[in-house]
Amino acid sequence: MANKGIHKHTVKESSNLEIGQLGFDKCTANADVELATVNRPFMAIYNPNDTEVIVSVGANIGDTLTSKKIGPNCTIYGNFSSIRTMSPGKSTIGYRA
Repeated sequence: MANKGIHKHTVKESSNLEIGQLGFDKCTANADVELATVNRPFMAIYNPNDTEVIVSVGANIGDTLTSKKIGPNCTIYGNFSSIRTMSPGKSTIGYRA
């Protein structure tokens, strides 16, 4: 395969390459709302933990999701404006848009 020339990415592979190109933020739970909330445009939220995590996210389309559960090692995609991890002792990763 290495001698076949340039690899052409599928549409799914191309979309996955965009994740993380603008960086990411580690969003850690904190009792202080100001410290726990990360405000910036995000395109995805990843839960790297081995347990379910609850997050509260703001959306750039006007909706706010509270108590959204993200399964272990799962990613949710969307047009988010803020992330607040609600599960004590857990962190999530927000990929910047």
